[in-house]
Amino acid sequence: MDEVTSALDAGVPYDSIMIDFRRAFDVVPFRLLLSKLEAHGILDDLLKWFGDWTSGRQQRVVINGRSSSWIDVVSSVVQGSVIGPVLFLIFIIDIDDVIDEKETHVFKYADDSKFGRRIRSTKLMTHQFSSLT
Repeated sequence: MDEVTSALDAGVPYDSIMIDFRRAFDVVPFRLLLSKLEAHGILDDLLKWFGDWTSGRQQRVVINGRSSSWIDVVSSVVQGSVIGPVLFLIFIIDIDDVIDEKETHVFKYADDSKFGRRIRSTKLMTHQFSSLT
């Protein structure tokens, strides 16, 4: 918010792209998550704990006393938990590596991310607005 308001206070337009990853917490593959945790220095007993937490998980649906078959759970971070958003942020932390524009900022909060930058070219802005009329 500070980045956007300071740009606007200075009279500089600011573009922002807001991303909400669809079903983000459900599709984090356990194997990839564990390798990213390890790459970020989570080792030994703590990494083993996460490994134990992700292995052998199953789920089923029960509606009105009728149950589906059990299926293996191979991906997810726990929604509604304290650790879920943290795990998801670790999972997507390297998204910054693909942004090669120094002026483009990436803001992440759980599964909601924003890309933004100050607009410096008035020529580009004039062209965009004139094409709208």
